[in-house]
Amino acid sequence: MGSNSGDFLTNAQPVFSKYEILPTVYLVPDFVDRKYWPWFSKIEYMITQTRSSAIQLLGRELIINNDRLRLAVRVTEMLTRLPNIERMTQMEVLQRELRIQIPVVPPPEDEALTWDDVRSLAAEGVEFGSHTRTHRFCQESRFRPSSTRKSMAQNVAWTKNGGLQVGIFRTLSGNVPISTSKLLPLSAGAGFRPL
Repeated sequence: MGSNSGDFLTNAQPVFSKYEILPTVYLVPDFVDRKYWPWFSKIEYMITQTRSSAIQLLGRELIINNDRLRLAVRVTEMLTRLPNIERMTQMEVLQRELRIQIPVVPPPEDEALTWDDVRSLAAEGVEFGSHTRTHRFCQESRFRPSSTRKSMAQNVAWTKNGGLQVGIFRTLSGNVPISTSKLLPLSAGAGFRPL
C-alpha cells in the first residue's frame, strides 16, 4: 500500500487484521516527519472542499458533482502523467480554479501516521518500506545516480532512526520510469530490498 496517512490505522489495518493479511506500507519520510503534505492528498482536499461546480484543467472541463473522491482520483491520474515541474504548475492552476486555500498543515483526516503508530503497526507484523523522501517521481530524464544514492541513504538513516528495520524501497516512476537495472544496485547498496 502506498498510504502512510493516519486513516490506514483506523480503516485499512482492522480489515487486514481480520483476514490475517500482513500488508506492506510505503512511507514518505518527510510526510511522517510532518515536513510535507503529498500533492495527491492536496488534490483530494481541494476537490472535496470547493464550492465550484466545474473547472478547466489541461484543456478539459471537469464537472464537480457528488462523487468528488472519484474526481480527485481522476485529476491525480491526469497529473501523474506530467513531469514534476508541470505537475506543480497545474496544482497552482487547480487551486486557483477551485478557489481553495490549502492549509500549511494537513487537516486531521489527512495527517500522516505518527512514529508511535508506525512502531505499533510494525509490532503487529505490518512491514514498512520507503518511497522517496518527498514522494517525488523518479524520472529518467532527471535521474542522477549520486542524488538517488544520497536520497536512499537518507531513507535508510530515517528508517533506522524510527526504530524500524530497513525494508523495501520502491520508487515512484511517473510517466517515464527509470529502468530497474539503474535502481536495483543503488537500493541494494543502500541496504534496501528493492521492489
